[in-house]
Amino acid sequence: MSVQRMMTDVKDMFISEMNTVRDKAFKGLVEDFPKARLPENIFVEYFLPLFLGHRTDRPNWVAEWIGVAGSPSAEVEVFNQVTGEVLFTVPGVLATSLVNPASDGVWMHDIFARGSQLNNNIPGSGTNFVLNQLNDKLNACVDDSEMSKEKSGWTYILNRYGYSVQNQQTQETSSGMDDAFEF
Repeated sequence: MSVQRMMTDVKDMFISEMNTVRDKAFKGLVEDFPKARLPENIFVEYFLPLFLGHRTDRPNWVAEWIGVAGSPSAEVEVFNQVTGEVLFTVPGVLATSLVNPASDGVWMHDIFARGSQLNNNIPGSGTNFVLNQLNDKLNACVDDSEMSKEKSGWTYILNRYGYSVQNQQTQETSSGMDDAFEF
């Protein structure tokens, strides 16, 4: 075997190993990001009443939740503290997957410029134009399939603990307490 052939083989093995390490590191950082875990009793006794609005004594509870989750968009697995079994996954409080940033062809600058022009001619009409355009833009960005995933996650959690989701409001089924949690 020639020296040139041996050098090529070593180079190819080195490149292959580097690619394997790179792919594994990327997968560990991006694809297999571990979810935070929280025991069920802590979720039910501490965080669930905060999510539902039943407790107002912790004004920074969202920051506490983000501290548990790791980021506002991260999900948290709630597990049974005896068996270690994952019971459900709490959706992130800032579900970035709901927004599809695909452009609808209308630039924000153009919306505000046109609104300003309309306001110069007919006061108030520009404001209505801007509000309508921004609402249309928002509706074009929201991904309904992801919203269903988030909503079904919360519906499962709430039903598990005796709350039912009806007509965009959550009501406690066990004691009739009023509830402030809305989708």
